[in-house]
Amino acid sequence: MKDNMIRLLGSAKRRLALVEDIDTNSSKDYQGGDAPVLPIKYDVTAAEANLVTSYAVAYTDHLHYPVLDLDFGVQVVPSSTPGQYHLYLDRIVSWEKYSRVLDAMADAGLLERGYVDASKKRGHTAVRLPWVRKGQWKKAS
Repeated sequence: MKDNMIRLLGSAKRRLALVEDIDTNSSKDYQGGDAPVLPIKYDVTAAEANLVTSYAVAYTDHLHYPVLDLDFGVQVVPSSTPGQYHLYLDRIVSWEKYSRVLDAMADAGLLERGYVDASKKRGHTAVRLPWVRKGQWKKAS
């Protein structure tokens, strides 16, 4: 697995990094901003790296490809549209909080604003099943 990840990350869009004193044996979960900020060496090879960052390699440090550390299960399912996916997060949240996440993702360009607005009008998000293509809706009888 490590060799496959090194090959994948070697041509990645994200900058790789190395933290020399990272505690890989620690089970400590940092809550509320108490995580230490350790010195990081950027632009190392995939074989040297122990971190993948959100920094976009071909751009300035102000542009990012999101990388998230989620402490719960997720599933990514290909859409029937090639190159597009549906993300399922295994965490229950209130509609109020979820709406704020949707708005933030639309503002960041991670979701289309039309999808978010339609979802908010419905009161839920929805995606087609992977085997259903756009325009293949069955009319309710």
